[in-house]
Amino acid sequence: MFYHIFDYLEQFDFPGAGMFQYITFRSACAVILSLLIATVVGKRIIRILQTQQVGEEIRDLGL
Repeated sequence: MFYHIFDYLEQFDFPGAGMFQYITFRSACAVILSLLIATVVGKRIIRILQTQQVGEEIRDLGL
């Protein structure tokens, strides 16, 4: 989606619009965005699972 928007804005000499033409820039943005989403959503999911007491049971087998 952003690719098409910035492709359109490149006609008007919008500064930085040409950056979306590079696959490395788009992949770096995708990695950063996915890490941000994972940290925000991951914390919430962990809290929800802890309140529902979902987890493994650790057995104390001793020596």
